[in-house]
Amino acid sequence: MKSTDSAKIRIIVIFVVFIPVFLAVNFGAQKLRDAHRADFAHYWQSGRMILEGKNIYDSNEWLAEKSRYGTAPQSESTFQYPLPFAILMAPLSLLDVTSAFIIWMLIGEVSILTSIFVLLSFYPQRSMLFELLAIAAAFLFRPTFIVLRNGQIIAEMLLFISLSAYLFSRDKWFYGGLTASLTILKPSLGAPLLLLTGLWLLSKKRWHAIAGLAVGALLLLGLGVLYNPHWVADYLSTGKNNFDKYYGMQTTLWGGMGLFFDKANRWGIAAGAAGVGIILGVTTYFVMKKNTGDDSLKTLALLVSTTLLIAPYSWNYDQLLLFIPIVYILSTLSILYGDGKTALVSLVIIGLPILMALIAHTLGHDVWSVLITVIIWASMLLLPSHILNPKS
Repeated sequence: MKSTDSAKIRIIVIFVVFIPVFLAVNFGAQKLRDAHRADFAHYWQSGRMILEGKNIYDSNEWLAEKSRYGTAPQSESTFQYPLPFAILMAPLSLLDVTSAFIIWMLIGEVSILTSIFVLLSFYPQRSMLFELLAIAAAFLFRPTFIVLRNGQIIAEMLLFISLSAYLFSRDKWFYGGLTASLTILKPSLGAPLLLLTGLWLLSKKRWHAIAGLAVGALLLLGLGVLYNPHWVADYLSTGKNNFDKYYGMQTTLWGGMGLFFDKANRWGIAAGAAGVGIILGVTTYFVMKKNTGDDSLKTLALLVSTTLLIAPYSWNYDQLLLFIPIVYILSTLSILYGDGKTALVSLVIIGLPILMALIAHTLGHDVWSVLITVIIWASMLLLPSHILNPKS
């Protein structure tokens, strides 16, 4: 039997085994946590309001629905995501909150598991031990637990970016761009990531990929316009104060600036802007001058870690996206040094976020978790390109 056939059989077996486990865990979790209090509940509420023809950006209507359904008491006074996201959530909102959350958790878990094997396709010579190592690292990663527990959309974003990297590597540039465009459903991360990705594609004159990005964005825009022609203006008005509101609390460069500046004053903004400029300059140098070329996995992995550093609005659970550069790092180390030493590195990757959680509990904030992103970003700069090849 060919090694590729053996790998496919292992993947099928893993999915067959894991999906019932996911469902059992999800049903059990609902006995310990009220789904109405999860972040997912405001996704569900947005979909239900769409079904009822209501305005998710009207504060009075939003708060009335929160009171009616008892959903996501910690959420903002309006929906904080683009209208197409709420429309896509509408079918799931036909169910009650608890049933919908169980299904949403399963979608997230399968998205993460699928992302793992999409990313591992760049390393076809991998061993079964390495596959199990990657799965363990993913599901023991602290951000993964937070995402699944609260039901954020980050698991799906992980899948969108992973698929984009794979499609780009297979010269399916249009479909890779189309898939990448879906990350705009979470604009706080999707917008800067798509901007950086677009500039990379532009520098490589990958016009089909740029067309895919444009078509995907227009389709999402049109989907929202069918429901509310003015939704873009309504949406932009909802998040304009979030930067000031959460300045100094987030796991980004801007959160780090908040440790040194009491509020988002001109000195803090200037220092943050200078830091963003340096990070973007270094990233651009390594993408262009060090010539990652069409190495789509390394490029997107580097751009993801860059995005998580410079984003004006991001939390610790968003670091689940770091699993894209983490897989690149682990795969490269496995090729260069073997699975044994790679396993030790994976323990550090699992342990560091836990250490940061303990520090956060002591300090009362989780800003220092940005160091995880810094370490991953720096590691991506140091590792060689063109080692992984999904076509081999």
